[in-house]
Amino acid sequence: NRLDETAAEELIDEVLSVLENPVYAPWFGRDSRAEVPFAAHVPDENTETADQRPVYGQIDRITFADQEVRILDYKTSRPVPACLEDIPEIYLRQMAAYRKGIRRIFPDKPVMCALLWTDGPLLTELPDMLLDSFK
Repeated sequence: NRLDETAAEELIDEVLSVLENPVYAPWFGRDSRAEVPFAAHVPDENTETADQRPVYGQIDRITFADQEVRILDYKTSRPVPACLEDIPEIYLRQMAAYRKGIRRIFPDKPVMCALLWTDGPLLTELPDMLLDSFK
């Protein structure tokens, strides 16, 4: 399936609107990595034992800053959720699991998570308190 010329141009414009926006520059610096394979064992808080469950995925962007680790996941959903409460739970669970695993690797650094909606584009930072609610 090939994109028609108009659709291809719209896609290119969408990508460039992210890459050329200085607001998003910290996510694309030399301390960042793209499409990082991720595997970790995280505590399974649905059981009363110390069981751990494997979590596998691919982190779209990860940035290793002096003071923190930042995790970013691209989302192409349309329309962009108007508020945190409208973000699909599956996305929040995904980011909560990534954060748990990264915290095990970097226990002394805060881990900041965000979703970058390509339609807009719009960056939504995910508060720790929100992600903490997903076990």
